[in-house]
Amino acid sequence: MTSRRCSAGACAALASAVCVLPAAVRAQSAEIIRGRVTDDSSRAVVGATVIATRSPDRASERSKTDSLGRFAVRFSQGAGDYLITVQAPGYRSVRRRVQRQPADGTARDLVADFVVASDVARLAAVRVEATRPQRAT
Repeated sequence: MTSRRCSAGACAALASAVCVLPAAVRAQSAEIIRGRVTDDSSRAVVGATVIATRSPDRASERSKTDSLGRFAVRFSQGAGDYLITVQAPGYRSVRRRVQRQPADGTARDLVADFVVASDVARLAAVRVEATRPQRAT
């Protein structure tokens, strides 16, 4: 009789471990954040730096956009919560939080598209005056 109690207890422990296991496995699987960076005229921004920072531990990964403005950042242990920063010369930096939605379920890719605005430095108007040099005789 006592062996049945022990096996029943072991079965209960095993059943609870099996119920918890999918959530733990999901939290430790790889995630990919991908997307596209365009300017305010819908043109691809080539060579922009994309930095993804994982929220729980502040680990970060970098990527550059390709000729179509696309990027992909991979985390071997996904957390579902990231801060994405996009930087490109001549454009304003953009930061946005990207989170996995509960409805996403087991999907491992997060999609984050960015639109960056031009950041052209404007100089004050400059007036140039000169006098024509006199030719020596």
